[in-house]
Amino acid sequence: MNAHDTDFERLTRVLGTPETAWLIERVRRRAAEGRPLTGNLTLTSATPAQRRAIDTLLGRPPSRGASLSVRMEELDTLLRTAGIHPGGLRGAVEELTGPIPDNKAKALADAHAWQYAYEPLDAVAVDNAYLEAWWTRPSARGTLKRLAGGDSGTARSLAAQAAAVLTGLPSDGISLPVLAARVTGDAHALDHDQPVGRLVLAATEQWAGSISPDPEALLALPKSEQRRAHWAELGVSLDELSSRVLAFGLPGNPSGAGSLGPILAVAREHGEPLALTLRQVRQGAAITLTDAFGVGPGEVFICENPAVLEAAARRVGPDCPPLICVEGQLSVAARALLRALRARGATFRYHGDFDWGGLRIGRSVFALTGATPWRFSYDDYLKAIEAGHGSRLDTGAPCDASWDPRLREAISTHAVRVEEEHIIEDLLSDLDGYMRQMSRLSESAR
Repeated sequence: MNAHDTDFERLTRVLGTPETAWLIERVRRRAAEGRPLTGNLTLTSATPAQRRAIDTLLGRPPSRGASLSVRMEELDTLLRTAGIHPGGLRGAVEELTGPIPDNKAKALADAHAWQYAYEPLDAVAVDNAYLEAWWTRPSARGTLKRLAGGDSGTARSLAAQAAAVLTGLPSDGISLPVLAARVTGDAHALDHDQPVGRLVLAATEQWAGSISPDPEALLALPKSEQRRAHWAELGVSLDELSSRVLAFGLPGNPSGAGSLGPILAVAREHGEPLALTLRQVRQGAAITLTDAFGVGPGEVFICENPAVLEAAARRVGPDCPPLICVEGQLSVAARALLRALRARGATFRYHGDFDWGGLRIGRSVFALTGATPWRFSYDDYLKAIEAGHGSRLDTGAPCDASWDPRLREAISTHAVRVEEEHIIEDLLSDLDGYMRQMSRLSESAR
């Protein structure tokens, strides 16, 4: 046997026994951590068999005491000089248990791999304060790791797809399956039970929740409706048929291209309200040679609650001016319709509930349409409560009214909620008189 050979039988006999297993395990763990094999290793409460094994290995007299210590430099020298293993202590441990991993290097490589996995979302969060607020939370990275099954390569793929989706938001009204197919190649990739969908939804909830006109109302919705509302805030519909907007009195175009113009014209003639789907609104908006909506640069009234539109259909009938009901939280269809009408020159007047949720919804409507208030000012609020309208308001977080800053203080002071139904007679009177006024103006202009 030369100096480079290993006496495996002898090595196993002196160091590969159950009594020395603690020593092998300690040395292996220390080496894997990148720590030097120097100093003492101590075993407390050593058994007599463990003590005899070490004393025999080191060639020392029987020792006593509860603890047992081994100086690693001494053992390393012994293994080399006695010809048990030319690689000393580390070589002997690897001979008995296999190669020792470099945990420090592995940890560094893993850290680099995960940093690489995070890069797509790092990049997309830089320019978006809402996404940055989500992504800088440790739980966001934990979500990515969990969805990737702890694999950094899978995480990189998920992050890249999620970043591509988020970069395209807010959208102008795309459906979720189309968005998924366009960005990921899989129409179901953004479903709420799929990894990419769950990751994007986590980011979207934070973002949409930050810009929602009524986040408290969102949290009160069932989970499925929360998802729909959050996506709607970002201009994405779960499909083109379930998102709708209520409309009444849109003139339409009986001879226009497509189906929407004739449908609106017939409904207007018979005084029938319509629930327009996102699909119908998009089809109407896509027609450029004629105006399927028939409004042009005319005025459109907007209300928050269906009760107003229903009463207008019953009391005002076919002579009602164009009236859109957003039904609280603006749907994707409502946003698409209001944008389409505005693009064709329409102007808007808006009324909503005098409460905190109503003010938040109002802020969204005014920002989207550039509307003017319709009995929705500070003076209108005071007039309503002086007339005895309203009910106690003791819920909701106060917020500003962008169209009349005095409203916040007034509602806070009086703590009275005035809903549209409280002043519905005034609203109906406005609608009933509007077309007569327009007729008089038209006649006087002749």
